[in-house]
Amino acid sequence: MKALRPSLILALCLGVAACSDDDSDANGNVNPGPETTDDAGNDSDDSGDGPTDEPGDSDGGDDTDGDTDPETCTETNTAIGTCEDERAEVIEPIDAVTEGEVKVLSTDGSILSLYVDASAGGTAQAASNPYVYIKLSTGERVDITDVEAPSSLEWDLAIKRTVFATNSGHWGPGVGGALFLDGKDFDEVTIADAAGITIPGESLFVDSCEPNVDGRGSPYTTFGDWYEYDPQTHATPPKDGTFLIRAADCSLFKLRIESNTATPEGGTDGPVNARYLLSVAPL
Repeated sequence: MKALRPSLILALCLGVAACSDDDSDANGNVNPGPETTDDAGNDSDDSGDGPTDEPGDSDGGDDTDGDTDPETCTETNTAIGTCEDERAEVIEPIDAVTEGEVKVLSTDGSILSLYVDASAGGTAQAASNPYVYIKLSTGERVDITDVEAPSSLEWDLAIKRTVFATNSGHWGPGVGGALFLDGKDFDEVTIADAAGITIPGESLFVDSCEPNVDGRGSPYTTFGDWYEYDPQTHATPPKDGTFLIRAADCSLFKLRIESNTATPEGGTDGPVNARYLLSVAPL
């Protein structure tokens, strides 16, 4: 298991319950390849999202319980309400509800297959589009604004372009978090995989309101660099593995990013980036 980033270690030690794509993207992301647009004006390129300069990891340390993380889940989220000006500069909150589509494509027992349009209208419109907020237990979109999200426990996962974040730290008042199980197949992940580990929460700042960002200036979250990057094709397929997710209320889920070029019908070869096919199930 990879070592924790220093910023995440600091956040955990303080007891905080929780602490990407073009040159002109709202998140400061870099797109190394050319783009075209679809009929809706969204970016539709083969290049995908550019790499981070310093990819991190979201691995946690040791703990004593797999069903929940008792120490984290009994802590108060003290991050909310601090570094508000700096938070606004990093997240660039929009006081509007997203129009990005979120729908449950299918259910198989407790497993949900979700389509999520987090393309934010393409890179040209990203600066004026909010995050997409999702409730993992139902797979439904939560219709709140970026301004309302820091005080809401109704959402578990926020997505915009290549940035994924859980409800914790400066993102929300919950105790969310995520941990990537590299190479672990979705069907193989059980509650036993959460035993003896700590699922880190979000750390938007490292110290004295200094932003915790990646090499492109995008918010660095517990999802880290969730994709591979091919410098030849500039493609960015999701890494092989499954995320352990702690929801806002401390319940546990597993999540796999199946595709970042999904179609509303569930295909994985769509022309637009940041349209996701996700597999989600409770643990």
